[in-house]
Amino acid sequence: MQTPLYNSQLRRLAALLITPPENNDEQRELDMLLHKFDNQRALRPAIEFVANVCNALGVGYDDIKSDDRTRPLPQIRHVLMMEVRYRFPELSLIQIGSIFNREHCTVIYGCRVASNTHDIVIAPIRKRIASVIEPPVRMKFNDSNTPMP
Repeated sequence: MQTPLYNSQLRRLAALLITPPENNDEQRELDMLLHKFDNQRALRPAIEFVANVCNALGVGYDDIKSDDRTRPLPQIRHVLMMEVRYRFPELSLIQIGSIFNREHCTVIYGCRVASNTHDIVIAPIRKRIASVIEPPVRMKFNDSNTPMP
C-alpha cells in the first residue's frame, strides 16, 4: 500500500528538483518520490469525498480506514468503495484500496457486496449514504457526440 509523503520526503524531493541528480541512485529516488507525489495528488478528490461522506454520516474517516470489523463499519466501507469506484473511474483498484487502507482484492469484494441491492443489511446503508451525497453529474450528448448544454 502507498504511504503518504512526509515532510522529510517533501524536503528531499525539493532538494533533488533544485539540484540535478548526480548518480543513478539519486535519479531512482527522485523518480520514486515524483511517482508517490503524483499518486497522492490524484487521490486527493476521492479522499475528500470519502471524508465528507464520513463526516455527514457521523463516522470518522480513521474508523473507515481502521481494521475494525464491527457493524456497520464494513458495510459503510463497502458502499463507499463502490461509490469511489463509480465516481472516480480514473483510479485503479490499488489506488482505491489505499484510500481505505485495504488491498485491491478487498475493493473488488466490497464493490460486489455493496452492489447487492437485496441485502437487508446493505440496502439501508446505501439509502443512508445516498441521502447524504449528491448524484454525480451526467453529461448528455447529442447525435454528433458533443456535450449538450
